Order: sequence, then structure tokens, then C-alpha cells
Amino acid sequence: MAVISAGTLLYRNTNKGYEVLIVHPSGGYNKDAAWSIPQGKLDADETPEEAARREPLEETGAVFPKTPAS
Repeated sequence: MAVISAGTLLYRNTNKGYEVLIVHPSGGYNKDAAWSIPQGKLDADETPEEAARREPLEETGAVFPKTPAS
């Protein structure tokens, strides 16, 4: 069975250009892990969009507004 994950590319445009949020897994066992966008596996009965919104909150503690894609 395929494992499904979802993530969110969070960015902002500043007067110096675009800034992108990337995260690094914590813990000594992850010291060689790559930096990435906040992402993770779907919980039971969760849609990909719900998981993509949940992951940044879990990984950063920040709440991001729901805005339509442009």
C-alpha cells in the first residue's frame, strides 16, 4: 500500500525577495536528515489538505491563514 503524505510550501515576498520556510527534524537520530518543507503522513480519515494545514502547526507552532492559491 502506498504511503501518502502532504506538506505546505510557505513563503512570503519581502523587499529583499522571497523567503521560504524550511524545517529540520529534531533529535540526535535526525542529525543527517535533510531540511524540507513542513510535511508528514496523513492521519486516519484526514484529507491531504487537512494534513498539509496541520503539519506546519505541529512542526513550528505557527498558525497560517487559509488563503486561496493565486
